[in-house]
Amino acid sequence: RGLVSTQVKNKQEKARIYTSDLISGKISLKEWEDLMANDLKILAIQFYKLGKPDLSQSDYGRLGFLVRRQFSRLRKLSNDIQLGTQSEKQIYNRVRKFFNKSKESFEDAFNRSNQSAKARWERRITNKAVKNCGPCLAYEALGWQPIGTLPNPTEQCDCRDECKCKRCIVTGK
Repeated sequence: RGLVSTQVKNKQEKARIYTSDLISGKISLKEWEDLMANDLKILAIQFYKLGKPDLSQSDYGRLGFLVRRQFSRLRKLSNDIQLGTQSEKQIYNRVRKFFNKSKESFEDAFNRSNQSAKARWERRITNKAVKNCGPCLAYEALGWQPIGTLPNPTEQCDCRDECKCKRCIVTGK
């Protein structure tokens, strides 16, 4: 998860530079979108393989779905930029969130990997160093649950892409 966080920060910095170049007119909207799409795709693949190194045909399909969903969100932002409905601050904020959301690939693959390995139990662990939302605290309060019961961190919580929770997995009884 440390590697995931580091990579997200690195890509956010690159995206900030791309976005600055777009706003200043150094690159076109199409060039910006292509750069963003490439980085999002690379990150999704890296994170998925990190979470589940032994990819099956089903995993490639799932990864393709996650990448297409990110591309759809990127296209929406690109259209909003073209229409002029976003301030610079809103654009930078949405760009940052794209790369936070890419953690979803790792969490999804990690969950699938553990299910394949016959893991039996999972629990959500919140990060005590940050303010956690109500749903995350409720998931943590549930304690150990059968694998696949709890949503991935970043999903079905108010933190969304800012979620700092972890999933803990065990294989025994």
